[in-house]
Amino acid sequence: MDIEQLKAKIAESEPIVDTSLCGLSLAGLDLSGAVFIRSDFSGCDLSAAVLRETSFVECDLAGASLRQANLHLATVHRCNAVGADLSGMYAPSTSFTESVFERSCWSGADLEFANLATSDFADADLSAAKLEQASFIECRFVNTVLQDAKLNGIVFYQADLRTARFGTPGGDKCVFAMCKLAGQAWADAQWSRSQFMEADLSGADLSGARLTNCNFKGALLEQASLQAVDAPQTLWLEAQLSGADFSGARLPQSVWNGAQAQQARFSRAMMRESVLQRCRFEACHFDGANLSYADLAHAVLTGSEFDGADLFRAGLRGVHAEQTRGLDRTHAAPDDPETVTAESWCTGK
Repeated sequence: MDIEQLKAKIAESEPIVDTSLCGLSLAGLDLSGAVFIRSDFSGCDLSAAVLRETSFVECDLAGASLRQANLHLATVHRCNAVGADLSGMYAPSTSFTESVFERSCWSGADLEFANLATSDFADADLSAAKLEQASFIECRFVNTVLQDAKLNGIVFYQADLRTARFGTPGGDKCVFAMCKLAGQAWADAQWSRSQFMEADLSGADLSGARLTNCNFKGALLEQASLQAVDAPQTLWLEAQLSGADFSGARLPQSVWNGAQAQQARFSRAMMRESVLQRCRFEACHFDGANLSYADLAHAVLTGSEFDGADLFRAGLRGVHAEQTRGLDRTHAAPDDPETVTAESWCTGK
């Protein structure tokens, strides 16, 4: 099929089915609204083409160039785009589903509000891409480059990001729900109002990171390094923290209800006005920590160290403090026996 025949079919709103356009130069053409089904674009030049609201279904785009192409509101479904050049592409609100993008280049692409689901981005380059408000659902990222990408409002759901390369990332209102991030090197990262619910960050390095108003509910942070993080008003509900190091962290007004840890370190951490009710922190280190006005009601603190900790007006009612060291109640808030009894009764204890 030549270019004139292609244009005629599109003008008549006919779908292009089982057609080979392999190696054809379509650079700069307006193919908006076209429907391509099982068509072969391998090695095709679509650079700067206008493909608004165009649909590619089960097409071969391997090695194709869509550099600077306009795919606004387009659909790419079950396509093979291995090694494709998508750099500088304009594709806001576009849908990319069940497709393979291994070794593809998206550098500088605009994917704002795009939906990308169950697709493979192994060895792909998304550096400096605009990914704000984009959603990546159950996608594969093996050695994917995300350095300098704009991530504000991005959603990653059940994504394996363990080998993804973020550089020093940051973003506002980002979501990493149920993602695998174990071992990520995120020292000095800048996250705010972001969600890491049930994410696996075990062994990750977040030392010196800013984590303002972030949510780590149910996250796995065993052996993670969080020294000197700036994380006021964060949520760590039911998080698994064994071996994690929060030494020197700033954690005022944070909430830890139901969190569990063994041999975690909170040495010199600032945890003023934090809530640690019913946490299980065994053999943990709180030496030099500021726990003034914190609420540790009914927490299990067996074997933990509090040498030099500031416990002024801290709530210690009903705590399990066997074999603790330095837990000085002198300046702590006095226990109210009626409150202790009522809280114990409410939990059936």
